[in-house]
Amino acid sequence: MSIFEEIVNDLNSLDSNAEIRLYFTQKNKLGYTTYMPNVKNSLTSDLVELIKENIEKYASGEIVKFNPTSYRDGVIERCSTDYVENFQEVLESFSAPDHVDTGLNANDLTFYCIEIKDNNDKFNYKFFRRVTKFKRLSSNGILAWFSGNTLNKMEQQMLGLDGYIDLVCVGTDIYIFNHISLERIFRLVEKYSDKAKEALQKLKDADGISNFDQFEEDCLSDQRYHKTLSKMLENNDNFGDVFNDFSSIRQVIDMFDLDIEIEECSDKPRLRYEDKHQKMDILRIINDAYYRSIIGKRKGIDDN
Repeated sequence: MSIFEEIVNDLNSLDSNAEIRLYFTQKNKLGYTTYMPNVKNSLTSDLVELIKENIEKYASGEIVKFNPTSYRDGVIERCSTDYVENFQEVLESFSAPDHVDTGLNANDLTFYCIEIKDNNDKFNYKFFRRVTKFKRLSSNGILAWFSGNTLNKMEQQMLGLDGYIDLVCVGTDIYIFNHISLERIFRLVEKYSDKAKEALQKLKDADGISNFDQFEEDCLSDQRYHKTLSKMLENNDNFGDVFNDFSSIRQVIDMFDLDIEIEECSDKPRLRYEDKHQKMDILRIINDAYYRSIIGKRKGIDDN
């Protein structure tokens, strides 16, 4: 039985003692502000049914490790709650929610979360859905509105809730159905920036790139390279050791006809950084991403 079939079975077995909470959260530079309205039973039941219908679609889906730099359509990614680093910050906002008033603007919200747990603590599922535009709603969604601290169903298009799920948290695992939502809901932009700086410091210490200050500045000015550097640090903490084998680096540069020169300095050779277009090639060399197959002698790049 897959984890998603198990979730559906648990949702099917919900009884009247099950606890279902709906959180609406705004993410900003200062932190998270969460609102928890009272939810009518009829709305709760409809939401659970929509979630089950959506989760069932993933019952036989392939699950792969979350990759910050790329993803494949049709697969489900997975990471740990530790990976996002500020998961606890989000939970703390759930534990101290603000009261909802009628002045709450749905357009200010970042995401909502539906938490479902049974009374025996057998399971606790948190389903996250990012808010883009509430006015865009699939035909099987629910329209709702706030009345004081109560969320009600309505016919007017004010607040759209659908059964689509971006993420579901099961214990310490996060299953990701919408790749970009992990970054939008949690503070991954900040994490990648910090990890990029840490990785660049290791490269600076390894002293294998000339004009390194410019290389560092160019990498930090582009958030796409923050993810690449963060992933390098996660996969191999000793990637700076590549500069101990410049004979292999020369072979890679020649084999793949890379526009990179090796500067023969008096103390040691270094990769000469001259232009932004060299950034990715240099990082691929460091990450040992260039390869040639043994049998077919096929050349390729492994960015995974």
